[in-house]
Amino acid sequence: MKRLAIFILIGILMVVASKTASAQTRYTFKKGQLVTYKGKPCGSISNKWTPVKKSGKSYVIDRSSKTRCSGLLSPVALKKNGLGKLPKASSLLRARASGASISDPNGTPPLLKNIPSIVGGVKNLFWSDGVIDAIANGTATTQQCSEYFAGSTDGSSAGLVGCFGAQGVGFSFQSVLDGAGSSCYMKNIAKQSLVDSGAVTVIDGSLPSGGIANVFSPPSGSQDRLVKVVIAGFGGGGSQNGFLKIDSTSKLNNAGHQYAFTVYFCEGSSSTPTNKERVTVSTSGQYSYQGIYSQGSFVGQNTISARLASSGSTIRFDPTQNRTSLSNQDLGGGQSFKSSVTITPANLIENKTYDFFGAGGRKVYAISEFSGTDISDFRVIQSAVKQQFSSGSNEGGTEYRGSVGKYVSAPSNGLIGDLEEVNFATDTFFDAPASVNPDYSGLSCTADAEVTLQMDFTNPDLGAIAQECEQEKLEGMNFCIDDSSVAAAMAAYATTCSN
Repeated sequence: MKRLAIFILIGILMVVASKTASAQTRYTFKKGQLVTYKGKPCGSISNKWTPVKKSGKSYVIDRSSKTRCSGLLSPVALKKNGLGKLPKASSLLRARASGASISDPNGTPPLLKNIPSIVGGVKNLFWSDGVIDAIANGTATTQQCSEYFAGSTDGSSAGLVGCFGAQGVGFSFQSVLDGAGSSCYMKNIAKQSLVDSGAVTVIDGSLPSGGIANVFSPPSGSQDRLVKVVIAGFGGGGSQNGFLKIDSTSKLNNAGHQYAFTVYFCEGSSSTPTNKERVTVSTSGQYSYQGIYSQGSFVGQNTISARLASSGSTIRFDPTQNRTSLSNQDLGGGQSFKSSVTITPANLIENKTYDFFGAGGRKVYAISEFSGTDISDFRVIQSAVKQQFSSGSNEGGTEYRGSVGKYVSAPSNGLIGDLEEVNFATDTFFDAPASVNPDYSGLSCTADAEVTLQMDFTNPDLGAIAQECEQEKLEGMNFCIDDSSVAAAMAAYATTCSN
């Protein structure tokens, strides 16, 4: 009887389990509502990311892990004024921890943004005392000549290899931050306080329901919202018109995005824009940026790819994931610059560059350890660099040492072995120099906007925004080439060091 009772109980439990399984709610997801995160699927259910698993042709909730999808950005995080919530481009450089390991704890590397104006010039930051002047003056010793590109002994000059390692990082991000400058201004203007002070005024059309706070929120339905911004009094220059198109809810749903916009600017009466930025954020928080810009003979293109994550009430680039950027610049006069940058969770920047700044091309692969939260406190701690000129090649490791206040040669640098991951002959990045094809098609400088705003930069409230956005830029990041002392040594090297 006991055995029969057990069989009956098992049968009842199997029936109950079967009914429970079949009673589970099944889900099918639209584009962007199902993503793979940490190797397993997450579905957007009631505007929250929920662990799910496949069940036949649909999905059911996976109750084995309640927190597996918690690292994903909320699918409605940018529903209201998404532009104002997006992180600034410079924070792409955020280190994962509070700071990376510094090889010499008695000193701190200089801020990257300050290197072009460092006292004594870069000759005293990357070369031992007297090396650059001796080469330029034709009085260099054999030892000094050997340190021009990179010293071979520990503590000798970091040389041109070390200088180019830092410059490559800086020049790459100078381009990215210049291109993303427009968004910095736009993201800060949707504030009622600016309207109240007269810094921002509505001069045509009308604001959406909810006022200025919702001007950059996705409009319902299928019609995008076009906002025109008239810029007055900026830097004493001429007038500028900006246009910002916010994708409609219908367009976002069809594309699997939670937010997207295009911004472009037109100078004076010009019929062709001078720059354009396109940003999309997927439902799961994948951020994509594409920017093009032109000024005279200079044209450039940038892309950024990263994942967004929440940190309290703030949205930022996720430092636990790779962040990538690609930049192409035609500088005019036969000069060009191309870079591919990957920022890793290990606080490393892997940087490929291919540039033409002079008589020949230069191919570079560098790995740099860094610290900082954005460009304002960004520092290069150590690097491993290899480069190939038309006349030869060299490589070396460098690190900053506070005991001498310089970047010096570090042959035992742990990053040097990783340089073998890239081969100049087989890596397709180095197949051709930068190629820039700016496309402003479909963008009108005379388009009719739903609302036209005016920004009055003589108002101190906007002056504060201008100061913030300009601080997010880099300048003078071609410091190895532009430094007059280094240029003089470069011109004299072949003669001075011919033996």
